[in-house]
Order: sequence, then C-alpha cells, then structure tokens
Amino acid sequence: MTRYFGAEQLDVDDFGVPFTHEEGEAVYDARVSGESSWATMQQTTFDVYGAGLGTGIGQKYVRNADGHLIKVEGLNDGT
Repeated sequence: MTRYFGAEQLDVDDFGVPFTHEEGEAVYDARVSGESSWATMQQTTFDVYGAGLGTGIGQKYVRNADGHLIKVEGLNDGT
C-alpha cells in the first residue's frame, strides 16, 4: 500500500480548488498536460489539466476512512 503523505493534509490543490477530505475522494499526483511540471489535483482539475496515469505520467490516490490517500492507479506495473 502506497500513501501520498504530502497531500493528505492539503486544503486546496495546486490550482486552488478545495479538497473535500471525504472518504472516496480522488487525488492525483500527475503531470500537467502539455507541460513538464507536475501538480497535486482533485478530480475536476485532473479532468481538465491532467496528462494521464501511469509510470512517469501520474498516479491516482483515493482517500480512505482514516483520511489516508492510498494509491489505486498509475502503479509501477503500468496500470
């Protein structure tokens, strides 16, 4: 199980959009489409600016009942 410690306590993503901190919330650590920079994004921001998921592109985390962000997509095996 891989956690995204750095984003678990953030109130807004890198575009200023608030996180809900609710169980099931999706949080992305991903490249910004058309750029070489990366950002922490919530779902609607990722839908607009995310470059995708996978090794070297991005990872998707889902918030569990304890507030921990657990990696669910963009694993090192290419999924």
